Amino acid sequence: MKRFLFAIAYLLGCSFSAAKPDFYTSVISELRKYSSKLEKQQNIRLVLYGLVCAGPDKVYDEKVHTISLGYSVDKAMKFDEAKTYFYSVVDGLLEHLNKNEGLKPFFSHYPVTYEDLEFFLAFDYKDKGFLKKDDIDSIHIYMNKIRYYVVQQDGQTDKLHVDWNKPGVSMIEHEQKTKIITKNLPEKD
Repeated sequence: MKRFLFAIAYLLGCSFSAAKPDFYTSVISELRKYSSKLEKQQNIRLVLYGLVCAGPDKVYDEKVHTISLGYSVDKAMKFDEAKTYFYSVVDGLLEHLNKNEGLKPFFSHYPVTYEDLEFFLAFDYKDKGFLKKDDIDSIHIYMNKIRYYVVQQDGQTDKLHVDWNKPGVSMIEHEQKTKIITKNLPEKD
């Protein structure tokens, strides 16, 4: 009889834990829904995603502390137009996440803000070279700052060269060909 009661208690415990939604799957699913909408409506492609689930103390607590997302689109835009476009994408993401109350328990704090994002939008991701002087190459949010990478010469954007034959850190070489404008968030116009 003890074994039977133990088995029932175990199965009940498993069923309750299985009913608990997985925080990672739930948040990633919402990010993919938003990204799918972006791709269908604006041809913006998701190229990178991930979640940081440990706070500044580096303790894993099954809460999302930072959302890492990267998108690409093949568009040529000057600063003001790119800034408006970028904020429509980022603010749309924040609105999408914050209107879903079911996600609230999965975040280290709520609502989700710019401070919780590592985010970029690249405008010439495939490196087709169509960007001209003063076009925006990419815009990044990191550590509650926004960085605008501005093309300085027609068709010339930053390059990251990786040589897999070289050992260690020296295998990566970066050619800086853009001007970087850094501002604190939220931006004050």
